[in-house]
Order: sequence, then structure tokens, then C-alpha cells
Amino acid sequence: MSTADVTLAEIKARIGERMCLMGAVQSLILETGTPEQMREAVRSAIAAAAPGGRFVLLPTAAPFMVPLDPRTLANAEAMFKAAHEFGSY
Repeated sequence: MSTADVTLAEIKARIGERMCLMGAVQSLILETGTPEQMREAVRSAIAAAAPGGRFVLLPTAAPFMVPLDPRTLANAEAMFKAAHEFGSY
């Protein structure tokens, strides 16, 4: 999935000095991906949007099933671990 025809790096370059960007991890990956895909999505998002600050890594939507299915839970855990690994300033 993409954000129209603009990459996250392009968005950061265009408005990243004036706004805080939030999101960047597609909820589809959270719900249907693998922990490895989640890790790569987080690494990529941080590389594209974190330089210079003003970036909050979040999924594009929160899962709404209760309880969370095991795949979503594993991907959420992978997202948090990857954020800690790749997300230091």
C-alpha cells in the first residue's frame, strides 16, 4: 500500500520541517503481515521520516478485534521492538 503517489521520504522533504508526521506503518501489515515484514516496514519508515525529528511511528489504524489475534499481536510486538532498535536519535 502507498500514500497516493508520494513516498514518505517525499512527504518528509516537503512538509517535515513544518509539521509532525504520524503513522507510516500500514495497518494491513499489522493485521496480515509477518514479524519480518513489520520489522522492515518500521526500519524503512524510520529511515525515511525520523531524520530531523517531528515523526511519531504508529500504525495507520488500530486493530479493533478483541482479543487480538495471535498474528496481529506478534506483529505489534515486532513493531515495538523494531521501533526501539531503529528509532533512537
